[in-house]
Amino acid sequence: MPFQNASFDMCVMNDVFEHVSKPEVVLKEVNRVLKPYGKVFINSPPYFHPYGAHLTDLIGIPYVHLLFPEPVLINAYKKLTLETKSAEKRINLRFGIVDNREQITYINKMTITRFEEIIRNQGRFKAILYKLIPLKKPVGFLLKTPFREFFTKMLVYVGEKN
Repeated sequence: MPFQNASFDMCVMNDVFEHVSKPEVVLKEVNRVLKPYGKVFINSPPYFHPYGAHLTDLIGIPYVHLLFPEPVLINAYKKLTLETKSAEKRINLRFGIVDNREQITYINKMTITRFEEIIRNQGRFKAILYKLIPLKKPVGFLLKTPFREFFTKMLVYVGEKN
């Protein structure tokens, strides 16, 4: 980012973290531009959220990314976009070529487990708040089980620069 070191008191990443291709690099840069004891706020829906594939503008089926392989989703999305005026823009936004194959590149497929690992390994921030928000209150107890990935609406993290 084109800012001097220690320029900001806070960095807010509202529904952003699941879209950055290199989250570890982003956190390193956030650390650079934050003042000492600066705060970082991250909230993000995890990949296994019912609509974690971020294709709901045309495919409104919950957990569709768990039901079908990625090439099927890409082909279905492309066919559905043919009926829209913004087909090319939508396709270019969501898909790209990685390792010689077309993939969903609009998101980084960030899971709760991966997020926790990144935060644990980066060592730049002390957690002030970390909370998983359930899809609905009645399923909140599932957030304490291995099924938490599927029943979390949003992860919320506030960290303080070390």
